[in-house]
This record gives sequence, structure tokens and C-alpha cells, in this order.
Amino acid sequence: MKRRHVLSPSIAMLGAALALLAACEAPPGDEAESPCDGLVEPVRQPLTADEREFLRQGLREARERWREASIDDYIFDRRRTLATYGWTPVMTVTVRAGEVQLVTLTSRGDTIFSAEDESGVAEWWRWVLVEQHFDLIAEDLDEAQWVDVTFDPELGYPTDIAIDNDVCGFGGEYRSEARDLRALSEDPVDG
Repeated sequence: MKRRHVLSPSIAMLGAALALLAACEAPPGDEAESPCDGLVEPVRQPLTADEREFLRQGLREARERWREASIDDYIFDRRRTLATYGWTPVMTVTVRAGEVQLVTLTSRGDTIFSAEDESGVAEWWRWVLVEQHFDLIAEDLDEAQWVDVTFDPELGYPTDIAIDNDVCGFGGEYRSEARDLRALSEDPVDG
């Protein structure tokens, strides 16, 4: 008995669509390469050289405002996301002498990281310091396909960062928000 091979309608449609796609030619003068190699439409267009230079200038000016503010001890609220993992809860970060001292969940006050007893997962707090955010943005301006940043108009620190290493939508986005940054007094403050 001979077995018949039957294609499911969805596989047959996919094959027909791929055959039609292969037969198509780009219209004359439309030879610009897609950042997604024609597989999907980009979620957003990659940055142009002029846009990158505009962002570099804004970064330089914001970093200068931050340095002029000369704040070594500060506290701020922060949350972040990586690709498809979603936003972290809002965390309150305490920094003294350029070092993260304490990270707590803003809503409950639970300690996530404490430098005093070295508890918590230290590597998770990478890119927490304001100066590190400036460095992250500077590094990714050369590499990332898309970057969008908003800086605090008075102190210069980055309040919103969105960096996408894959505008095709395959998960390469990093987002971070920082809010309510305020300088701490010279005397350490509990919690």
C-alpha cells in the first residue's frame, strides 16, 4: 500500500507565499537595505549619523550639568527592564561617596541590597549610579540601533533611557527610569 503525503492547508499557503515573495523584485531605486534583512518590518528606524551626533551633544551637556552639581551622596527612585522581562518594581537607591549603599523596594521598604552587610545580589545593580548611566549611553550610542534619552533639566542625570540593539523586535531593548533624585546631607541617614 502506497502512503499519500498530504500537505496541511497552512503549510501549502506558506509555501505559496514564499514562492511569491522569492519572485518579487525590489522597485528600481529602492535598494536601501532593511535593518531586518527583509524578514520583518523594523519596530523603529535605526538612528542616523546626525541623530547620533545630536544625542552625543546632549549627553555631553547633561554630564557637564551633573558634574557641576557635584552630588556624591544622593537617593533616587529607579526601575528598569530588559527586553521582554517587563519592568522591575520601583527601587529606592541610596548612594554615598559614589558607591551604592542600599537598594530597597520603594513600595514595601524591603532591602534588596545592602553594602553594609554585603547582602543581596550585587551584579543585579549594574548601571545604578548616575555616572554609570552616562557611560552606558555613551557606549551604546556607537553600537545600538536606536537610543532615546531624557535628562533632568536642572541636574542633568538621565531620567529616561531606552536603548534598542535590535529594531527588528527580537528583544534587545533596555529601559531605565530614574526619578526624584535628591542630595543627601553629610550625615548618613537611615533607610
